[in-house]
Amino acid sequence: MPSLLHGVAAALQAPLWLHGRGLRHLSAPAARARPGGDPAPALRAGLRALRLLARLPGYRDTCLFRSVVRILVLRRYGVDARLRIGVRRDGPAASVLAHAWVWCPEGEDAVEPDYQPLQPLS
Repeated sequence: MPSLLHGVAAALQAPLWLHGRGLRHLSAPAARARPGGDPAPALRAGLRALRLLARLPGYRDTCLFRSVVRILVLRRYGVDARLRIGVRRDGPAASVLAHAWVWCPEGEDAVEPDYQPLQPLS
């Protein structure tokens, strides 16, 4: 049950992390956290809660919000998860698309395919 609460809490906090220094903090290495447990149930609960919260003002079910929820949950479980944002040109009109994803130093997927990562905030 606590893992479900961690997920829901992350979904509720997501908009707060998108203002001020929140994005910088999410892009930087995580502070030392105590490892423990399987984050999968909390991730599922957080993303499910975000889908419901997206009906309210201030919440959106977008890649940025989902990434914030994932990072908050993973960091709670001791994983050094970081926010990455990238852009790509789309079509002959040269529209620019943006995408946010989660990157972990221990992971294999350092770059989202087809997106040019923006430089981390410092």
